[in-house]
Amino acid sequence: QAARADLGRLYLIILAGTTISVLLALLLWLQATTQRRALELGRRMSTRFGESEARFRVLNDLLPALVLLADGRDGRVAYANQAARRRLGEVAGVPLLSLFADAAMGAQALEEAGRDGDWANREAALDAAGEQFWASVALARVEVDGAPWLLMVASDTSEQRALTERLRYPAAHDGLTELPNR
Repeated sequence: QAARADLGRLYLIILAGTTISVLLALLLWLQATTQRRALELGRRMSTRFGESEARFRVLNDLLPALVLLADGRDGRVAYANQAARRRLGEVAGVPLLSLFADAAMGAQALEEAGRDGDWANREAALDAAGEQFWASVALARVEVDGAPWLLMVASDTSEQRALTERLRYPAAHDGLTELPNR
């Protein structure tokens, strides 16, 4: 009887040890495959993010609007899209304030954008290396990774203003006599 009880305990110990070993092996396999799947998912997400960022950069460079991003702390331009570089020249590192032909208006724009978060759709004269042009300007404060930035989007309105000026006189004067209309 004692031998049978010892044999039963031995079988029970072997069965418990085997079960624990199988469960431990299953846990290790599960951990390894989960880690491998997580790494693969991370790689795929990183690739997708990189592709998305590349598409955004290409799209942003193809926009006809001037897009500038300036550091919110010192106001220096950190990024300019292709349209901005074409119209303003190389402006990386240049203070955003210096792009406004009217320094007072530029200071007001930066102050309002910094305080209220935006300064939107205002006509302003911008200075491109000594050549002024009119633009519809929007300036907004944004946060990227916890750091303050100023985003400026502008559309050149010089041609529209010139056309308006050319049409103003004929609209206000008689074409034959050149006398003012009523």
